[in-house]
Amino acid sequence: MPKCCFAGIRPKDESILKSIAILEYVCGGGFASESIDSASPSLLREGRAMLEALAEDWRQLPERSVHVAWDCRVGEWRVPNIVVHECDCQKSMVDTWLEIASQVDCVLVIAPELNDQLVKTITRLREFVPASMKVLNADQAFCVVASDKWSTSQCFAAGRIRHPETVLLNQVSSKADLPNSPTLKWIAKPRDGAGCESVVRFNCLADLEKSSALYERMSGAPHHWIVQPWLKGKSGSVAVLCGPKARLILPPMTQSIAMTNEENVENLKYQGGSGPWWPVEPKVMEGFVHLVLESIPPEPHGWIGIDFLVTKTARKEKELVAIEVNPRLTTSYLGVRTIVKENLAGLLESVTNGEQTEYSVRNSTVHFTPFGVSRPRELEFE
Repeated sequence: MPKCCFAGIRPKDESILKSIAILEYVCGGGFASESIDSASPSLLREGRAMLEALAEDWRQLPERSVHVAWDCRVGEWRVPNIVVHECDCQKSMVDTWLEIASQVDCVLVIAPELNDQLVKTITRLREFVPASMKVLNADQAFCVVASDKWSTSQCFAAGRIRHPETVLLNQVSSKADLPNSPTLKWIAKPRDGAGCESVVRFNCLADLEKSSALYERMSGAPHHWIVQPWLKGKSGSVAVLCGPKARLILPPMTQSIAMTNEENVENLKYQGGSGPWWPVEPKVMEGFVHLVLESIPPEPHGWIGIDFLVTKTARKEKELVAIEVNPRLTTSYLGVRTIVKENLAGLLESVTNGEQTEYSVRNSTVHFTPFGVSRPRELEFE
C-alpha cells in the first residue's frame, strides 16, 4: 500500500462520508520512477495549481473525505484536512492510483493528453475499478477522439463547424501542400499536445526546417503533428460540465498567448486569461458549445474545455471558430472558481449526477495565470 500522511485532522468516522480521490498525473506519481526534473516545469506548476484548487473546493462540501496522490519531491502539500497518499517509486503510478481508488467511491483524473497519458490512465482505471465506482471523467471513446487534434478536426469538418483547415505534417512537402492562410503564417502542433507545449508559428517551411532541434522531433514522427493556418482574432475558452441529460456552460474566459522568437520560428506560451468574457450573445455561445460537443461521439461527461477563436467576417461580424476540445480539467478552473459564487466542485458533482443546476456570477473581472489568480492587467491579442 502507498504510504499515507495526513495534512490536518482526519475525520474520526470516515464511513459516513462521501469520499473522492483526485488523481493528478504530474504531481501524483507520473514521474515517480524518474527524476522530477524531467517533468515540464509549466505542466508541473499547472498540475499542482489545479490539484490544490480542486482539493480545496471538494473538502468544503459537507461530509466529504478527499484523497490525493502526492509526489513529495514536488514540495510540501499545502491544503489542510486532505488524506495524502505519498507515491512509491517502486510501484507504477496506475497501481498506486488503483490502491487509492479502492478506498473511495468517486475518482477524478487530471492528466495531459501527451503520449496518450489521459486515455491510457482512464482506460486502465475503468478496467479495474468496480462498476459502482463513479469516475468524473469523459469515457475512453470520447477521450480518444478529443485528445487527438487531427481526429477532432475531422469531427468538426463532418459537423460543419468552422475550424482552421488542418493537414498532417507528413502530407506537407512543399508550400503548395500548406493549408490556405490569410495571414501567410502557419501553426505546427503535436496531435496530442496540452496547452501550448511545443506549439510553434512559422512563416514558411524553410524557417521550420532551420529550427533544427524542433524539426528533428517533427521529422521523426511527422504523422504525430498537424499544421493549421494562423488566424487573426481573440483566443478564448469555455468549460462545460456534462452529465447524463444535463449540461452546464460556465462563463467563457479569454486566453492570453505570448510569442518568443527563436531561429525565425515563434514559440507559443499560454499565460492564462481573464473573465467572464462574452464575445457573442449567450444564446450564440450556447449553440456553438452544443454543436462542438455533439460532433464528438459519444456523450461527453465531466469537465470538458473548448478552445475557440473570435474572428471578424468581411461584414465585421464576430464569428466563433472551434480550435480544439480538452476532455479533462483545464487551468481555466482557477479563474472560473473565483467568478462563480457557488462551489465549482459541487456544481460538477450535481451535473454528473444528472441534476439540472444553475450558478450566479460575481460582477468583478478576474485575471488568472496557469498557476493561480493574478492581479488585474491588460491582456493583448494579435
